[in-house]
Amino acid sequence: MVITTAPTILVDARQITVAYDRPGGGLVVVLDHIDLQIRAGEILAILGASGSGKSTFLRVLAGLLMDEPFSALDALTAENLRTDLLELWLQRRFPTRGIVIVTHSIEEAVFMADRIIVFSTDPARIVEEIRPEMPHWRDRQSPQFQQLVEKVYAVLTGDRARHLAHAKPLIPRLPDAPMGLITGLMEMVQDQGGRADLAEVGAELHFDVNELLPAVEAVELLGFAVARGGDLELTDEGRAFAEATVQGKKEIFRRALLRSIAPAREIMVQLEQREDHRMPADTYLDVLERHFSFEESRRQLDILIGWGRYAEAYSYDELTGDLFLEPVGGQATSAPAQGD
Repeated sequence: MVITTAPTILVDARQITVAYDRPGGGLVVVLDHIDLQIRAGEILAILGASGSGKSTFLRVLAGLLMDEPFSALDALTAENLRTDLLELWLQRRFPTRGIVIVTHSIEEAVFMADRIIVFSTDPARIVEEIRPEMPHWRDRQSPQFQQLVEKVYAVLTGDRARHLAHAKPLIPRLPDAPMGLITGLMEMVQDQGGRADLAEVGAELHFDVNELLPAVEAVELLGFAVARGGDLELTDEGRAFAEATVQGKKEIFRRALLRSIAPAREIMVQLEQREDHRMPADTYLDVLERHFSFEESRRQLDILIGWGRYAEAYSYDELTGDLFLEPVGGQATSAPAQGD
């Protein structure tokens, strides 16, 4: 006869909700009715994309217990400290009864945690709880370990797809993905036949989930790829982009940008309506501030400027702070009508 005892509950968080006033009115919900128990004798890892409320949740619990503690370190130092912490924990050489760690590294979560909680974004909700049923020390090269890493990738990309499907169509929050990463990701996937395992892509690029997911979201927003089941598959347009020349890439990206990203299309329309085809960038910043905080509005504008400049849809004058249309053949370029 086996007698089991219920684990000691260190923290019992119930219906945790955090919201802030939106600059343009209304509320931004960061945490939405989170229920979570923290148990003695376990390491709990919280995963989620940037802005999903992980740090906010830690502050609600106890200040800040471990918020990406190894992220600022070089790979070797981070691995040594991760191993040292786990060794001290397993040997019960310090009095801590439970550990909660926020991480953007899926491998780190699978290597260390007894439970993995995956947060959604805008607002944060728990979308899945995963239990790595593997004893320590865990072999990163084992099939079981790799399968679990791929499962977490699938959960995270699946949540991204659900988030995109329900995103507000007028002012979506653009992912902070530089063009070099977007281009490199698509070319890598194309080199693998147009479909690639995201866990393998992340490992090859040495990117954690916080670095890789914005690029994945960007290519999905633009209609270049679809993420499903932990894989990223290019669309026909995405394949054409990956195989195109430098100028061809710009032309394909421009069409996708003005078709799929309403703020970029609106900037083009406003520029076309002005006689000199110029306007202060702060004009559109005012529009963004109706939907985002000042800091986020500035970040969104920077992304729009970067993507627009790459696409040669519009340019930015660093000296005057103006957005302007580049003349093509003596005339300003124009934005396609929505749906073209």
